[in-house]
Amino acid sequence: MVIESYFLHENLCHHMVHSQLLSHRPTLLIIHGLGDSGASYYNFLFSKELRDYNILIPDLLGYGKSSASTDYSFQCQVTGILKHIDYLQNQQGIESILI
Repeated sequence: MVIESYFLHENLCHHMVHSQLLSHRPTLLIIHGLGDSGASYYNFLFSKELRDYNILIPDLLGYGKSSASTDYSFQCQVTGILKHIDYLQNQQGIESILI
Protein backbone atom coordinates (compact mmCIF):
# COMPACT_ATOMS: atom_id res chain seq x y z
CA MET A 1 0.00 0.00 0.00
CA VAL A 2 1.35 3.42 -0.98
CA ILE A 3 0.21 6.44 1.02
CA GLU A 4 0.77 10.08 0.13
CA SER A 5 0.99 12.50 3.05
CA TYR A 6 1.16 16.28 3.33
CA PHE A 7 2.13 18.12 6.50
CA LEU A 8 2.08 21.88 7.09
CA HIS A 9 4.81 23.28 9.35
CA GLU A 10 5.62 26.99 9.65
CA ASN A 11 3.59 27.73 6.49
CA LEU A 12 5.56 25.19 4.46
CA CYS A 13 4.00 22.09 2.95
CA HIS A 14 6.06 18.94 3.44
CA HIS A 15 5.26 16.02 1.14
CA MET A 16 6.04 12.37 1.80
CA VAL A 17 5.11 9.05 0.24
CA HIS A 18 5.25 6.03 2.50
CA SER A 19 4.21 2.45 2.97
CA GLN A 20 1.66 1.37 5.52
CA LEU A 21 3.32 2.12 8.86
CA LEU A 22 3.39 -0.63 11.46
CA SER A 23 5.10 -0.12 14.81
CA HIS A 24 6.69 -3.60 14.87
CA ARG A 25 8.62 -3.03 11.62
CA PRO A 26 11.94 -1.19 11.30
CA THR A 27 11.83 1.95 9.17
CA LEU A 28 13.88 3.04 6.18
CA LEU A 29 14.01 6.79 5.60
CA ILE A 30 15.06 7.36 1.99
CA ILE A 31 16.20 10.92 1.28
CA HIS A 32 16.86 12.05 -2.28
CA GLY A 33 19.88 14.03 -3.40
CA LEU A 34 20.29 17.50 -4.87
CA GLY A 35 18.28 18.08 -8.03
CA ASP A 36 16.14 15.00 -7.46
CA SER A 37 12.88 14.21 -5.68
CA GLY A 38 11.40 11.36 -3.71
CA ALA A 39 9.68 10.14 -6.89
CA SER A 40 13.01 8.68 -8.00
CA TYR A 41 12.74 6.15 -5.18
CA TYR A 42 9.07 5.13 -5.36
CA ASN A 43 10.11 1.71 -6.68
CA PHE A 44 11.37 0.91 -3.16
CA LEU A 45 7.72 0.85 -2.05
CA PHE A 46 7.09 -2.15 -4.30
CA SER A 47 10.28 -4.09 -3.56
CA LYS A 48 9.73 -7.62 -2.25
CA GLU A 49 13.03 -7.37 -0.36
CA LEU A 50 11.75 -4.36 1.61
CA ARG A 51 8.20 -5.50 2.36
CA ASP A 52 9.05 -6.05 6.05
CA TYR A 53 10.04 -2.39 6.50
CA ASN A 54 8.21 0.87 6.92
CA ILE A 55 9.42 3.03 4.05
CA LEU A 56 9.37 6.84 4.22
CA ILE A 57 10.26 8.86 1.13
CA PRO A 58 10.01 12.62 1.69
CA ASP A 59 10.42 15.40 -0.83
CA LEU A 60 12.84 17.91 0.66
CA LEU A 61 11.72 21.52 0.67
CA GLY A 62 11.99 22.99 -2.80
CA TYR A 63 11.67 19.60 -4.52
CA GLY A 64 8.83 17.42 -5.77
CA LYS A 65 5.53 18.29 -4.12
CA SER A 66 7.01 20.07 -1.08
CA SER A 67 6.90 23.86 -0.82
CA ALA A 68 9.63 26.19 -1.95
CA SER A 69 11.32 27.89 0.98
CA THR A 70 13.65 30.74 1.81
CA ASP A 71 15.53 28.43 4.20
CA TYR A 72 17.03 25.25 2.77
CA SER A 73 19.39 24.66 5.67
CA PHE A 74 20.06 21.17 6.93
CA GLN A 75 18.35 22.09 10.21
CA CYS A 76 15.19 23.28 8.45
CA GLN A 77 15.00 20.14 6.29
CA VAL A 78 15.57 17.78 9.23
CA THR A 79 13.08 19.59 11.44
CA GLY A 80 10.40 19.34 8.75
CA ILE A 81 11.00 15.62 8.23
CA LEU A 82 10.96 14.86 11.97
CA LYS A 83 7.77 16.90 12.50
CA HIS A 84 6.17 15.05 9.59
CA ILE A 85 7.12 11.69 11.12
CA ASP A 86 5.65 12.80 14.49
CA TYR A 87 2.47 13.79 12.66
CA LEU A 88 2.25 10.36 10.98
CA GLN A 89 2.76 8.59 14.31
CA ASN A 90 -0.02 10.58 15.95
CA GLN A 91 -2.35 10.29 12.96
CA GLN A 92 -2.00 6.51 12.78
CA GLY A 93 -1.79 5.85 16.51
CA ILE A 94 1.70 4.37 16.30
CA GLU A 95 3.71 4.58 19.50
CA SER A 96 7.04 5.00 17.76
CA ILE A 97 8.70 4.73 14.39
CA LEU A 98 12.24 3.44 14.74
CA ILE A 99 14.58 4.96 12.18
